[in-house]
Amino acid sequence: MKKKIDHINSLPISLEFYQEMFLLRAQELIAELMEQKGISRSQLAKRTGLSNSRITFMLSDERNLTLRTLAKVCYHLGYEVIPSAILLPKALDK
Repeated sequence: MKKKIDHINSLPISLEFYQEMFLLRAQELIAELMEQKGISRSQLAKRTGLSNSRITFMLSDERNLTLRTLAKVCYHLGYEVIPSAILLPKALDK
């Protein structure tokens, strides 16, 4: 099931806000894929070689989720991550 990407209104977006939204969407993606596959956190930990606490932290408080970790988790869930981008309403032309 594809979710419609939430478009941000026309207000200027700070870099910090954008970064937090990116991380939140990555966390939501992982949780959604786990649910679709019926995989628990402990099962995902075993598949990825990450600790149970690391999986829990990654899905709740992680503020430095790397692209490598995201790719690793999605791989072990049987998915490929395909980066895409949409133009921000008030994108900076720098």
